[in-house]
Amino acid sequence: MLYIIRPTYFMCSYILQGIADLDGVCMVDYEKRRGSLKDKLLRLLRAYWVKRRGLWLRRVLSEPLADAIGSVKPTDSVLFFGMENLKDLRIMEQELPGVKKHVFLWNTVSSRYPKGQPLRDFRSFVNHTTMEVSTFDPQDACDYGLQLLPQVYRCPDTRSVQSAPLQTASVFFIGKDKQRSKHLAHIAQLLQEAGCAIDFHILKDKSTNEEPALAAFYVNEGLSYTDTLQHISQCGCILEVVQEGQTGPTLRSLEALFLDRKLMTTNSGIARCDFYHEHNILVLTGSTTADDIRRFLNTPLMPVSPAVKDRYDIRTWIKRFL
Repeated sequence: MLYIIRPTYFMCSYILQGIADLDGVCMVDYEKRRGSLKDKLLRLLRAYWVKRRGLWLRRVLSEPLADAIGSVKPTDSVLFFGMENLKDLRIMEQELPGVKKHVFLWNTVSSRYPKGQPLRDFRSFVNHTTMEVSTFDPQDACDYGLQLLPQVYRCPDTRSVQSAPLQTASVFFIGKDKQRSKHLAHIAQLLQEAGCAIDFHILKDKSTNEEPALAAFYVNEGLSYTDTLQHISQCGCILEVVQEGQTGPTLRSLEALFLDRKLMTTNSGIARCDFYHEHNILVLTGSTTADDIRRFLNTPLMPVSPAVKDRYDIRTWIKRFL
C-alpha cells in the first residue's frame, strides 16, 4: 500500500484526485494540529529530542493522521506530497522506522524556508533524514542534493467549461502578488504595445504595493479552478512570472502544455524542459520588446508529443512510488 500524506489546499487535492481510483493507494489529509502552548512544546520535544514512538502522538498530530500512521505496515510505503512542515516530518519519520518514505517538495526551498534559522533547519533535515527528498526545481536539486522529479499535473476535464471564441492575442495571468507588481506592470506595458488583450488576476497579499497601471487587475479573492480554466480556454497565451531563483516549471507551464496554449515566462530554465519549443514558449528578459511578443503570438503553435505530456501526468508520475 502507498500512503499519500497531502495538505488539504485545493490544487494539491485536485491533482491527487486523479489517482484516487488506483488500487494500492490510500490518501491521508494533513493539517497541522492547532494545540495549546503545552501541545506545541510537546511537539517540539518529539521532533528534536524525545524519540519514543507513540508518545503524545495524538497531541502533536491530528487524530486521523495519527491513526493512519499507526496503520502503516513495514511493507507499505509513504509519500509526503507537498507536506513540508519539518517538525511533523521528523515526528512521522520516527513513527515509521523501516518503512520506505519519500518527501516531494512542491515549493522552492527559498519560498518555503527563507534564509536564517528556517533554512538551517531544512539543511539539517536533509542531511540527517532517512527519507528520500525530491523537488521539481533543478537548482534546488543541485544546491541541496535532492532528487529531481518532473513537475506534476492532472489533465483537466474541460467539458464543464463553456466554449467561447479563442482570442489568440489575449494573455492570461493569475496568482498572488508576492512582490511581483512592478514586474507585472512592465510586462503589461509591453503587452499593450504589442496589441494584446490583458486578462490579469493579481491576488493582493500583505506585500502588495499597488501599481496604478494595474489598478483594474487587483482582486481580493482568487478564481475557482473551473473559472481559471474558463479564462485559459479563451486566451491564446498564459503568463508565468516565477519567484526569484526558481528554475523548475510551475503549474502555469503545465496548463499551457496540457491545454495547448502558448506560454510567456520569466523562467529561463524552461528552455531545458523536454516540452520547450521556441514557437510555443517565450522567455521574457530585460531585452524583450513588444515586437518580440507580437512575432511570438503570430507564430503557429507547434504540437507536443503525447509521450512528453504523459511524463508530467499524475497517473504516470505516481508509478515511480507504487
